[in-house]
Amino acid sequence: MDTVYLFDVDGTLTPPLGAIDEEFAEVFLEWCREPHKKVYLVTGSDINKIKKQLFPSFMDQCEGIFTLGKCVSFEGESSI
Repeated sequence: MDTVYLFDVDGTLTPPLGAIDEEFAEVFLEWCREPHKKVYLVTGSDINKIKKQLFPSFMDQCEGIFTLGKCVSFEGESSI
């Protein structure tokens, strides 16, 4: 059975309005790859801002992103 994890981006995975720390990103992504984990990102920002804070390979490791500012969700590599 998979466990679903939701993580806020701005101020949690990244510094406020800043880019993710590469060392932290490596550790986080290693944790995400463990079996039976589904990781989603949740943010009040739009997808363009998130693309500035997170690199594409980071976002690709997540199941999806919920951008609450415009109530939009993105799931899978091709939609992000």
